[in-house]
Amino acid sequence: MINATPRVSRALRLLLAVLACMAIQSDMARPATAAEIIGKAEAIENRVTVEIEARHRTLAVPEAVHRDEMVRTEAKAQARLRFTDETDLRLGPDAAIKLDAFVFSGKKDAAMELAKGTMRFVSGNGPKGSYQIRTPVATIGLRGTTVEVTIRQGRTYVALHEGAAQVCTRSGRCMELTNACTYLSVDARGVSLPQPLSNRTPSYSGQCSGNFCVQDACSAQLASGSVPPKAMPSRAKPPKSKPPRPRRRGSVQEEEIIIDEPEYRRPQGGIYLPGLPYHPGYLGPRGPRFPGGGRPPGTRPTGIRPPTGQMPGVIGPRGGNFRFR
Repeated sequence: MINATPRVSRALRLLLAVLACMAIQSDMARPATAAEIIGKAEAIENRVTVEIEARHRTLAVPEAVHRDEMVRTEAKAQARLRFTDETDLRLGPDAAIKLDAFVFSGKKDAAMELAKGTMRFVSGNGPKGSYQIRTPVATIGLRGTTVEVTIRQGRTYVALHEGAAQVCTRSGRCMELTNACTYLSVDARGVSLPQPLSNRTPSYSGQCSGNFCVQDACSAQLASGSVPPKAMPSRAKPPKSKPPRPRRRGSVQEEEIIIDEPEYRRPQGGIYLPGLPYHPGYLGPRGPRFPGGGRPPGTRPTGIRPPTGQMPGVIGPRGGNFRFR
C-alpha cells in the first residue's frame, strides 16, 4: 500500500499525456476553415465530394461548405449551393470548383476557381463588381450578373444571361459582354468577339437535367436554336446590275471622226533675229517674202514692229550692216 500512490500518480500522468496528444491531433485534423462557413448545399444528385488539404468528405443536404474547399461532382452528379449573400451556384456533371478567397471575405480579389466542367452563377447581394470567376485561361469579372461558364478542350465559354461581364485572358486582353443571350470563348491565344447563343454553344443549360435546370429569358433561344433578328446585323444586298444590251447582227458602229489641226511648218530661207518672233515674210535672203510675192504697200506683218537702228553682224542683201526703217 505504501508504493501504490506513486504508481497511480504515474499512470494518471501517462493517461493525461495520452489524452492531451489525442486532443492536439484532433485539432490538427480539424479544417482550419471549419468556422468560416460561407454557404450550404440545397440540392445534391448522386455523389458530390468536398476536399480540403487532402481530406475528403461526401457532401449532403443541408451540410455547410467552407471557404478554401474544393467541391467536385462525379460524372452523373449535380449540385446546387446557396451562399450567405444569396448567391446561387450550380455545378454540372464532372465539375470541380474551389471556393478560394471567396467574396464573403470582403476582399477585392475574391474569386472562385473553376478547374473543369460547367457551372451557373447568379450573383447575390454582395458588393457590386466584387465577384470573380477564374478558369485556367480566363478571369471573369461580374456586375449583377447571371452567367454560365464551361470548360471544354482547353477553352472557356462564357455565356451571359443577364447583367454584364468583363472577360479577360491571363495576358490582360479583355472583352465586354453586355448583351443578354450572347457568349464568347477564351483560350491561350486570346478572346473571341461576342456571338449569339445557340443550342450548339457549350453551356450549363445544355448539360443540366431535372430540377437543376433554370428557365430564363434565353431558354427559348437555346431550345429553338434560332437567333432573334435583333441579335444578328442585317446584310446589305448590292443592287443588281442591268445586263448589257445585245448588239444586232449586221449593224455598223459609228466611229468618232477626229480632224487633226493643221501642222505649222517653218518656211525656208528666213532669218531669225534674237528677241523677235519668227515670221515667214520677215527678212528673207532676198528681202521680205510674203505669200503671193512681195509685201503689199503700206503694210507690215501683223503684230510685229521691227526696231529701228542698226543691228551689227546681220548680213543684208547688199552686205555689211543692215539698217531697219
